[in-house]
Amino acid sequence: MADKSIRFLELMGFGLDEWQQWTLRQMLGLRADKTFASKEVCLLVPRRNGKTRVLEARSLVGLFVLKEPLVINTAQVFPTCRESYLNLKRAIDNCPDLEMRKVQFRAGNDNLSIEYQGRRILYKARGKNPIRGLSPQVIIADEAYAMDDEIAAAIENAVGAAPNRQFICTSSTGLDDSDWLLRMRERGLSEQGKHTLALMEWCAEPGCDLDDLEQYFRANPALGIRVSLESLVSARRGQPDKQFGRERLGLWADNKFRSVIDLDLWADLGKDSSEIDVTKYVVALDATPSAPHDAAIALAGFNAKGKKQVEVVRTGRSLSWCLEALQKLCQAGLRPPPLGICVQAGSVAGGLIPEIQKLRDRDGNPVEVIPFGARDVTDACGYLFETVTNRSLCHLNDISLSTALSGATRIRVGKLDGPKGEEEYRAWYWGRKDVLVDISPLCAITYALWGLNMKISEEELNRKHYEGKPFGGGIWLV
Repeated sequence: MADKSIRFLELMGFGLDEWQQWTLRQMLGLRADKTFASKEVCLLVPRRNGKTRVLEARSLVGLFVLKEPLVINTAQVFPTCRESYLNLKRAIDNCPDLEMRKVQFRAGNDNLSIEYQGRRILYKARGKNPIRGLSPQVIIADEAYAMDDEIAAAIENAVGAAPNRQFICTSSTGLDDSDWLLRMRERGLSEQGKHTLALMEWCAEPGCDLDDLEQYFRANPALGIRVSLESLVSARRGQPDKQFGRERLGLWADNKFRSVIDLDLWADLGKDSSEIDVTKYVVALDATPSAPHDAAIALAGFNAKGKKQVEVVRTGRSLSWCLEALQKLCQAGLRPPPLGICVQAGSVAGGLIPEIQKLRDRDGNPVEVIPFGARDVTDACGYLFETVTNRSLCHLNDISLSTALSGATRIRVGKLDGPKGEEEYRAWYWGRKDVLVDISPLCAITYALWGLNMKISEEELNRKHYEGKPFGGGIWLV
């Protein structure tokens, strides 16, 4: 089938480089029962090498050779879809044999299609669920660095029932928050994806010299064809190491560089012996959303030098221990009770708010509960990031925090215009790169620090920040 397909492409004048032909052969490999050997295909190649050409070839083969009823091409933004559509239209128009077969081209506002004898290639930009109601046999996802779990689930639900299905994704190396693509790659490298997932990746050797020309050839299969050595050398001079390594050499950043907060900077802020001034501090409780829940209690205050400081008081499985631990903090004999206890209303931890409101300090006085909602969560995350960046925060080198930071990612909200990975996402909250990661200590210090800032503001404004504001859980840690 692969030989026949490549011969067809040659006859219609749709030429492929050797590496592109090899890649297409892997996509079209069959089992003994004539179904695709690879139900999933992941192609990772640095920019400008021609990976989109491979996808266009696969679409043509699906329409004319394999006679697949519906092939859907998706990309993060619609102009990418339009460009691929125009490339295929031009290739078909320039082939007299195909032009005579009355191939139909349809162009709408938000989707494009190429149709022939009841079969079609459909182009759509990705959204929350762009393929609902469609039953494709093949889905092709370009710009997979912007894929997320929700879109991937929609694709799986759409193509999963097809008897000879195939899902193909391509991308240059992922961005710092390309967690779905990173997991796809890791699955391809492991035994887990060995039998159904074909991973094809061109990249330099991790840790290599970024000026090593041999690595340029290793990472760029089209070097000397459509990528010039001069262009790579020029890019090396003009781009930061991290960007050049990712975009032109296919190098993935390790967790140290993929962390939302730079781990070296975080380590620099660590103080082994600093103590919080016990006269003014705030406590926060957080718990992971999925059972069995992990929970953490943290506090934020000021040290003797007047610098903001955060500490993790305790972590543990389930929420059964939390009320007792909070009660001990409120009644500690050597320090006054906290200025307040921060808990997100509508979250798992928020279910304890009625019980927390019953807590008393050692004099029998109630301790204020500071409820907050989804908007406050994003404000809190931004405030922590700001205090770390300007070095106005210190911590006690708690291993649970560095572990949480390594496993945490941004979940962006409030999108303006622009693809994922750009700064048009104005607000964000903490999420997990993997469901096994416990980021509750990180969330707890984030909320405690925010609560401390709110209490200081209240002293100046003489009113509670939450007076007259609605609360509810619009944000969940995923």
